[in-house]
Amino acid sequence: MRSLSIAILILISTCVLKAQTTVDTIRLSSGETVLAVVKEITPDEIKYVVAGNPDGPLFVMPKSKVQSITYSNGVKEEYTSTLPSQGTSHPSGNSSRNYDNYQGRTSIDANAKEYEFGDRTNRNTPIVYYGIDFTLVKFVGSSGFNDPAKIVDVYLDKINQKIIMEQDKYDMGVLFKRRDFDIDLEMLSGRNRSINPYDVVTNSNNNLSEVQIRELISTYNPQAQEGIGLVVVMESLNKLREQGTMYFTFFDIKTKKVVDIRKASGEPSGFGITNYWMKPVYEAIKKLKRSY
Repeated sequence: MRSLSIAILILISTCVLKAQTTVDTIRLSSGETVLAVVKEITPDEIKYVVAGNPDGPLFVMPKSKVQSITYSNGVKEEYTSTLPSQGTSHPSGNSSRNYDNYQGRTSIDANAKEYEFGDRTNRNTPIVYYGIDFTLVKFVGSSGFNDPAKIVDVYLDKINQKIIMEQDKYDMGVLFKRRDFDIDLEMLSGRNRSINPYDVVTNSNNNLSEVQIRELISTYNPQAQEGIGLVVVMESLNKLREQGTMYFTFFDIKTKKVVDIRKASGEPSGFGITNYWMKPVYEAIKKLKRSY
């Protein structure tokens, strides 16, 4: 009997260990690596959860952004990327950069509901977090941004991805007062990479108005038909003041009507460009947590 109990314990331990070590490695065309558990692969998309968070949100990654997947059993699958190469040099001036291949909705469902800001805490209200929109940002302090093209092509996407991968730290759920929400970073990914890096570096402050933000939201074309969307509109990454400023903006997905805007800021710190400019977002969430 004792031998049987020991055998069962060994079997359970083996299964637990196997579950803990089942990690697939997704390598993106940008060079970034995502540790994940792949759930499904369709002709156009890869669906996965972040490794270590099996009950977390399901992410959808276009195959066009993926270079390869190395599965936990050692099998490697290669993909042919159609994205432009990252870190390429761009001529100064008004170069044309259009990387936005996002396919939003083609029509609006007549039965889709409209929502107000207060509906965000209702469990029946669909919630979608769209990430950080950098299209109106200014990099303030030219001496602190020696390679703006690399920041635009590589690091802006990394900031958005890493914030989602570290949800325990960057807890957007506190702004909804709930944990169940969807994530769609693709709507803004192409827009952010389309920024002309030589137009965003300045030595002057950047002050956005609510009118500008509402106009920006009106240009979105989300895939979802209804619900409340949250986007963080970045105003400035300011090396002169050592500050990042942004607007947490909630909007009705059906009408794209803005239902709440709140400005917040934080002081950057940390090793590397990604961590350095992620810190203001972390501090902003902490500040807003008290006001929601």
